Amino acid sequence: MKNRIILFVSVLVLGLNLTSCGGDDGPSTSADIVGKWELYKIGDKDDGSEYLELHEHQAGCAKDNIEFFENGDFVTTSYFEGCESESFSGTYIKSGTSLIVDDGFDETPLTIKELSSSTLKVYDTYSEDGETFTEITIFKRAD
Repeated sequence: MKNRIILFVSVLVLGLNLTSCGGDDGPSTSADIVGKWELYKIGDKDDGSEYLELHEHQAGCAKDNIEFFENGDFVTTSYFEGCESESFSGTYIKSGTSLIVDDGFDETPLTIKELSSSTLKVYDTYSEDGETFTEITIFKRAD
């Protein structure tokens, strides 16, 4: 009987160790998207590899950003020389790892690859002339 208890506890501990390991889970996508996000990196994916570079903001100006609101609206603002800005607004729908943004002209389906309290990473995958492309955008939550 004692051997069965030891065996049961050993199997239970081993099972808990195997299932509690979170290394293969990948980045989280469950944080709240509502808030202001500053553009951080942009790039693309080719042959399974990501190629990213830092986004260069206009010196001396606020950072290019997107803000998601509770009511399903968003506003994106870009800054240019002399801190001139241009904003676009629209609506969004987030469901799981799917994010659809609609600026009134185009409805763009995005895939959320990471959504944490500090990082939002999205893929925009589309086809053109029979070829598939994936653009990557990474935002950092604004302070």
